[in-house]
Formats: sequence, structure tokens, C-alpha cells
Amino acid sequence: MFASLLLQGSALLFGFISSWYIARHLGAAQYGAYAYVFQWAVVLGGLVAASYDKLLVRYIALYSEQPKGGAYQKGLLYGVVAMGTVGSSMAILFCLFLAQHEAWLPTLRSCAMAAIGLTALTAACQAYLSGRGYTVAARVPELLLRPGLLCAGLGLSLLLRANTDLTASKLAWLNIAAMTLACLAALGYAAYHARGQWHGQVAFAWDDWLPDMRWFAWSGAAALLQARSDVLLLGWILPETSIDLGIYLVALRLSDLAKTPLIALNMTIAPQIAILHAQGNTTALQQLVSRQGRKAWLLSTCIIVGLLGFGKIMLPYWGNDFEAAYLPLCWLCAGQWINVACGPAGNLLNMTGHAAVAFRSLLMTMVVGIVAQIVGICWWGATGAAAATALSMLVWNSLMTWQCRQKTGIRAAVWQSGIR
Repeated sequence: MFASLLLQGSALLFGFISSWYIARHLGAAQYGAYAYVFQWAVVLGGLVAASYDKLLVRYIALYSEQPKGGAYQKGLLYGVVAMGTVGSSMAILFCLFLAQHEAWLPTLRSCAMAAIGLTALTAACQAYLSGRGYTVAARVPELLLRPGLLCAGLGLSLLLRANTDLTASKLAWLNIAAMTLACLAALGYAAYHARGQWHGQVAFAWDDWLPDMRWFAWSGAAALLQARSDVLLLGWILPETSIDLGIYLVALRLSDLAKTPLIALNMTIAPQIAILHAQGNTTALQQLVSRQGRKAWLLSTCIIVGLLGFGKIMLPYWGNDFEAAYLPLCWLCAGQWINVACGPAGNLLNMTGHAAVAFRSLLMTMVVGIVAQIVGICWWGATGAAAATALSMLVWNSLMTWQCRQKTGIRAAVWQSGIR
């Protein structure tokens, strides 16, 4: 978990530096417009990957334990390539329609369409490598290489004194260049470890993974929409004032520091959950979740205390407009504290064959969250969006923790212990 946590911390550091530079350079209004377009691109690319990312992690790990696992893995990879191609094409068409409604700049629209395919392809490479056991190395291109390249590009523009004419469009192309290089690195690394998989027999074990695919897709899509609905609805409801959007995005970026330990935890234990569950070793699974979950929660609590204690000092460095982000930051930190305290409940449900249960819980949460977001944004803008996000996190994690205990017998929350 330490290597995963170090990777997440480095990614957040690079992301913090790049977002700070861009927000300070563009101001709240332009930064909001720039970030909003890329949020849509990430959501659409994530929706494409939702049908196969967790599917690959689980079944690549399971097939590796079987005598004819190579043939099954090859059939699964063929299916994922077909799904990704069709899904990316549909997402790009929807992006074109969305750009007409939002009146995006042509450059931002082109960047958004490019980001969809890059996001989906990178997610597939990551999922395949995670299923093979390379959980930390799989995330290096996305979490370290891409933000590192973006920071390097921003630093080069500052060194060459070309930052004076940087616009949202130029920054968008710089971001796409970083995403492209990171995607090529992920693809090359996955191809290196998949050598030999594309030769020999092919076995399409449809009965194994096809029933789970729809639940993984719906559950992943619901989780993504539930996680990003705050930004999308804020930009949709208040399109004439993206200052609120820029303020909220800065608060969201800072609050993401608090969930770093949980992300690191989920990254490392997902294949282990699938294998231990298949072996029927419930005791070892409970010990793994409890031990690692409490470590993540303690570290997250320290981060939240630091954010709330020094938030008012940090925010003015982003620009005068961003001082108003402190109250949204408090709400978002409260939601993240609940999120980490409930442990990897969602991951447990998905990796133990209960993706349908996870989807129903997420769907209920998404409905509650969207209603709360609409009311909160209309009444209180960015602060209302943050409060609604905290509420949806409470509902989501409560449902996931309860369902995890009912269906698997595993107690995921940090205040729980033992097996049912």
C-alpha cells in the first residue's frame, strides 16, 4: 500500500501545482470553463470504460489461476476491444451534440473528443495490468506521467516566457499532448505484459463474464455520474457565471487530497479481494480490509485536519476570487471523511460478484444526489453543491457498508470488526 500511496501523493502534488498555475493564470471564470469541458470529457471516457475496467480486473485475476486462463484472457481482451471501439464512437457523437448545446469553443470541443478516446484506452490498459497483478505500475501513466508532463509543459512555457499569451485553448492542447504520451506509455506497457496472449487458442467464456458485464457497466456509470454530477450540474445550471464553477473546482481539488489513502487502498487490494473470495478465505479477507482500511482512515483524518486548519491561508494563493472556496471545502472534507471511514465497501461488492447490488445502491444514491444538487446549486451556488455532495456521500457509503455486510459478511467500515 505504501507504493500506491506514494504514487497517489505524487499525482496529487503534480495535479495541485498544475491546477494552481492554470487557475491563477486564467482566473476563476476562464478556469471554470476550461475545467468544465475536461470534466465532460473524463465523464464520457469513463462511461465507455465503465463496462470493462472492473470486469478486466476481476476476470483477468481469476483466469490467471486457471489452467486454460490464457485462452480465456484472450477472448476477454477481444471483447473489450470491440466494446471500447463502439462506446468511444458513441461518446464522441454525444460530445458533438453537447458542444452545440453549451456553445464550446471549437478548440475545446476538439480536445474533449480526443480526451474521450484517450481516457477509455488508458483505463483499459490499467485494468488489464491490475488484473495481472501490476496494480501500482498500471496507474503510473495516468497518475504520474500525465500530470508530470503537464507540469513540465507549464514550466517550459514559464521558462521561455510564453506564459503571457497562454489561453484556455492552448492549455487544453497541452493537456491533450500530456494525455496522449501517457496513453502511449500505458498501451506499450500493457502490450509488453500481454505478449503471448494474442497467440494460440481463443476461448470466449461468455457465461462467466457477460452477465457481470452489464452490472459492472451500470454500476461504474452510476458511480461516475454520482461522483461528477456536482461539477456537471453546477456548470449546467449556472452557465452564465463560471466563477462559481471555478471556485468549486478549486475546493474539490483540495478535498481530493483527503481521499488519497482510500484510492491507494482500492488500487492495491482489488485483485486480492477477487482471489481471496474465490478461495473462500473470508477470515483473511476481513483482516485485509480491516487492517488496511484503518490505516487509510487515520491518514485521511490527518489530511483533513490540515486542510481545514490551513485552508484560509492557502486559498488566497490561487487568486482573490478563490477565498470564497473555504466553506465549500469544509463541506467536501466532511463528505470525504465519511467516504474513507466506510472503507472499500464498493470494491468489495464488485470484486465478490455482487455488482448488481452495488449498482442498485449507486442508483438510489445518484437520484438523491442529483435532487440535492439541483436544490443546493439553485439556492447557494458552489456552497450548496458542496453540501449536496457531502449528503450524497453519506447516503452512498451507508448503503454500501450495509449491503457489504449483508451480502459478503465482511464489515468494511473502520468502526466495525470481525466477521458476521
